[in-house]
Amino acid sequence: MKKIVLVILCLVMFLMSGLSAYADASDNIVIGFYDKNGVAIYKENDRYGLINTDGVKLTKAEYDSIIMAKGLYLPSSEEYGWYIYRKGEEAGCISKNGKVVKYDPEWNNSKYEYFIGNLMVIKNTVTNKYNICNPDGDLLSEGWYEKVTAMPLGGALIEDGENIIEIDDNGEVVAQIQADGETVGRCSEEYVYMHDSSIHGKCSLRSLSDLAKIIGDCDFIDYTGYHDGLILARRKDKIGFFDKQGVLTVPFIYNIGSNNFSNGKAVVEDDLFYYFINTAGEELHKIRTDAISLITHFSKWGILFSEEDKQIWGFMDERGNVLFEVDSSRYSWFPDLYSSLEYIPVYDTLKEKYGMIKHDGTWILETEYDSVGDFEGEYTYAELGSLYGIINKMGEWVCKPQWEFLDMIIERDKEVYIIGRKRQDYEVQVYNIKGEWVCPYFWNNSKW
Repeated sequence: MKKIVLVILCLVMFLMSGLSAYADASDNIVIGFYDKNGVAIYKENDRYGLINTDGVKLTKAEYDSIIMAKGLYLPSSEEYGWYIYRKGEEAGCISKNGKVVKYDPEWNNSKYEYFIGNLMVIKNTVTNKYNICNPDGDLLSEGWYEKVTAMPLGGALIEDGENIIEIDDNGEVVAQIQADGETVGRCSEEYVYMHDSSIHGKCSLRSLSDLAKIIGDCDFIDYTGYHDGLILARRKDKIGFFDKQGVLTVPFIYNIGSNNFSNGKAVVEDDLFYYFINTAGEELHKIRTDAISLITHFSKWGILFSEEDKQIWGFMDERGNVLFEVDSSRYSWFPDLYSSLEYIPVYDTLKEKYGMIKHDGTWILETEYDSVGDFEGEYTYAELGSLYGIINKMGEWVCKPQWEFLDMIIERDKEVYIIGRKRQDYEVQVYNIKGEWVCPYFWNNSKW
């Protein structure tokens, strides 16, 4: 009796943690990694299906392959719930609730489908026109259109050549404007980016709620959106910044090549100087462009710079005070432009090895590694002797090198998971931070 109770408690603990690594001997089932929808791919007799954390099989194991919707990564966000399947010549989607949507023959092989929120945009390969499906597989409109742009929070924008129509998930019209040559370039959670090819490619920005124009008559408006409350725009060969009310807070006086705001600062330039400015457009510091080269991205700690004449590079704060500098003839840096720049990967040309330096000049890792990664969370990888291990921000091994291939590090629910392969003849698997096997990794089981 005690043994039965212990087995039940162990099973409950696995389900509560969102992971399962057990194999059911009677059913020959192996369950993979659960995503944030509480759904995992399971394998039974070399076929795949979906199962939830309650142990309910959402589908039978009858598919040749199941992968997550295009553009999404493990783990999926809670707003998404689509899984693409292939079974022989048949293809389609399965919702996070187990609803199977079989593709019609005309769009079975279009390879165009993409998923935003709970909508699937599909293309008819016969007519080359578009429509959208809801999670039940129902088309939201009887007509097929020139262009359909699904919106992140649900609904879509439909273009029929004359109008731009906003519909909700049920296909009901929410708003409509006359296109006047405009077409949707991109749709964010708050705004619609438009461009008009008939008027020299002019761009505009509209609010998503009522499609009202906020910013117009620009040659470019940055699709990455607002940063620190301001958005970059360009007119002719000059850039400026608008606020969310459409007020031009930084005039069109800086050259192309200037960058967005980050952490309340931006690096902009004219023909003579680099300027560090704040969101009010106030000058904090300026440096002659012929004296220094800057990476145009502010972190909360400052900015990277280099001086060719002195053969140095280093880090400075918003007032131009140098925090550290190193010999550029020996050390080169290669940060991701979207990283925090708190920790900077460094390549030592003398040793032909990699290390990592902190923004204040502290060496976290000496240059003795075959490769290192950027910190996206508390951990990253380091390669030593063709094997990958996991390090923390103190430069300490939390998991010594043991993977021949490392795909990703996932930090979720106070747990850390490593997706990788320990031997060349192994499949990619899921491990914990101790390097212990957790469960199989099924998301990449398909060769689409």
